[in-house]
Amino acid sequence: MTRPLRIDEPDGWHHVMNRGIDHAIVFAHDRDRVTFEKLMGRLADELGIEIHAYCLMGTHYHLLLHCPGGGLSTFMQQLSSSYTRIVNERLGRDGPIFRGRFHSVPVRSELQIARTVAYIHRNPIDLVPEAALETYRWSSYGVYLDRRSAPPWLTRSTVEPLLPPELHRQVVGEPLEDADTISADTISADAITADDVDAIVAARIDPRCPDGKRMRLLLGFELVGLTAADAADWIGLTSAGAARTALARARSARRNDVAFDAVVARLEARLRAGM
Repeated sequence: MTRPLRIDEPDGWHHVMNRGIDHAIVFAHDRDRVTFEKLMGRLADELGIEIHAYCLMGTHYHLLLHCPGGGLSTFMQQLSSSYTRIVNERLGRDGPIFRGRFHSVPVRSELQIARTVAYIHRNPIDLVPEAALETYRWSSYGVYLDRRSAPPWLTRSTVEPLLPPELHRQVVGEPLEDADTISADTISADAITADDVDAIVAARIDPRCPDGKRMRLLLGFELVGLTAADAADWIGLTSAGAARTALARARSARRNDVAFDAVVARLEARLRAGM
């Protein structure tokens, strides 16, 4: 099976991030961050992409995007290539700056939007004290708290009603460890694919047998980020609903069968370590 396609349907919401090769610095100077912001704004305007939240760190960045007409991959590819070209020209070097493909998580509800925004805005907590997060220049957090002016390319019409300033402060002040969010350390040189899952399961058990299918579903949802529809096509189920039902049964099997849970845990650890 080939690498799963990005979920890039019209009207999609996405939490996206990318980081530097080998955890290298992506934004060495403030002028690099200014360059990146300008590129984001120009490309968002040209491609009809809405930027609802952002945070630029030294080695990586996070964005919350809404794509009314699709176009996520085009936006991200042009952003990465344009920024890389500008920085390379300034430094007299060549080669990529960002590591692998960008990582994205579909955002499918207002609750997930709120959680994702809080996660993005809390990201600089390792760089600045929590009390100083709202003054961090390279994040949209201060904009939402009316601490500074909004850049013209930031769309606030969805987040502001969900997270008024005091509630926004409250949720950012509570650390979030949620499956809906992603961190820089979750990104490897090549994202884990359905092919990777199939290969590692097949080395242990027939992937077509009931336990093999359960392992594939668990690892596919947790590590590859498949949707229910993707999983149904992959496993050979009749519908997304059937995939969700099968996943619930697989999770129940993992909770109630110590041996099964141990095998899945070992396979998960090997996949995260690059097999």
